[in-house]
Amino acid sequence: MCSRYFTEKDQDPEVWEYSEKIYEPVSVEAVAGGVLYEFETELTAALELRPADAADCAGHTDCGTETDLADLRVYCGESREEALDTTYCYYSWQPDGETGRCPRCAVRFAYIPGIRPEQIRVRAVHQYVDIPVRASFSCDDELLNRIWSVAEHTFMLCSGVFFIDGIKRDKWIWGGDAYQSLFVNQYLTADEDIERRTMLALSGNERMTTHINTIIDYTLYWILSVRAHYEAYGDADFVRQVWDKMTALMQFCGEQTDENGFFTGREGDWVYIDWADLDKTGALCAEQMLYARCLDTMAELSGICGHPELEGEYRRQYGELCEKIDAYFWDAQKHAYIDSFESGKRHVTRHANIFAVLFGIADEEKQKEIVEHVFLNDKIAAITTPYFKFYELEAMCRLGYLKELLR
Repeated sequence: MCSRYFTEKDQDPEVWEYSEKIYEPVSVEAVAGGVLYEFETELTAALELRPADAADCAGHTDCGTETDLADLRVYCGESREEALDTTYCYYSWQPDGETGRCPRCAVRFAYIPGIRPEQIRVRAVHQYVDIPVRASFSCDDELLNRIWSVAEHTFMLCSGVFFIDGIKRDKWIWGGDAYQSLFVNQYLTADEDIERRTMLALSGNERMTTHINTIIDYTLYWILSVRAHYEAYGDADFVRQVWDKMTALMQFCGEQTDENGFFTGREGDWVYIDWADLDKTGALCAEQMLYARCLDTMAELSGICGHPELEGEYRRQYGELCEKIDAYFWDAQKHAYIDSFESGKRHVTRHANIFAVLFGIADEEKQKEIVEHVFLNDKIAAITTPYFKFYELEAMCRLGYLKELLR
């Protein structure tokens, strides 16, 4: 494997050399005994401070050009209110006394108490990975145009060395978020490198001792990510590179199945799927949908990796699991897949039914029942997270409900 970002012999592969763009403040305002700086947009930037020079101080008898930068504190915020809140502001820094730079962080507003506007000059050094955007969109609906613009900017902020969940707080690579990022990336930038980097970073050490991000479904999403990457680019070399990890993960999951062959994880594992009121008693249907899709993925990719003899075995396991999913989780009276059969509640949520459509586990007749009795049924609790709404909208799109999706 190679990288277009490391081409010189003196480069340290442990140090990422970001591209940089300078942003000057669009607004400088004296507020509450200090100065509030606003930049034109959200940035991942190192703020750079310098004392005013003689030209800046023309007409001021006490400008304070001797201000010691190390005595200052900078409060960074995504909103004006956060930057001005010196008690609860998430990021605050003392600039380096020599360079005047603060650590790289998410910033839109910056507040420095105890100074006047003419004393300090501030600029933002936006640091990013230069991934060209290849897609564009415009229409006669200005709201849709604005949605595209904000979504593109947000996604590119979160697409750097890896796909991260956000530029501000934990800034982690989460397996579920990364899986969805693949699909957006393949339309917006079609950058193969960031996908490979993200999946390699998530895959961890060779010996599996815990699930990716400690979440059992995120381990499964990693398997599906390899498939999504291959389907987009035909990158067989990468599939072969990670094949041993894929088989290790499947073995790791296979050791955590119950007497019915359902994947349940171990005590203490995080069974997530979504922030929703799911009945997670015993085997969870949505997890079985993901697990089945992984078995199907392994069958699809085994030949590429020189193991065609494994395809039949994975196909057998996939078929058996799908049959058991229908036998244990399909409720003919509710016309839907239930969350859990062990509790006896026969609780229906959208999640497993969405996966049943997306992964082709439900046949055509069941899909029609799911649309009428789940997707278009207001009595079934609505998806409340943008994360899982992504899957619901994708399922509706695949079934042809484009007007409902747009609404």
